[in-house]
Amino acid sequence: LACASWRMRVVEQGVAPACTRGLLRPRVEIEAALVSRLDDEELEAVLLHEVEHAQANDPLRFLVGQVALTIN
Repeated sequence: LACASWRMRVVEQGVAPACTRGLLRPRVEIEAALVSRLDDEELEAVLLHEVEHAQANDPLRFLVGQVALTIN
């Protein structure tokens, strides 16, 4: 997680409790309320899950998929 720390941001109110946002430089957002409710292992699991989405550029891939489905 340390190498992906630049991608992470704690927010007060987000789109979802934990999500990956941004098309060209995806970043992980996690709500402060969720952080306070999770133990260390749970928090690590959530962050690792979202970092995988960010590293795979999933927000951009999902947008391209939605556009392709709309055009089709």
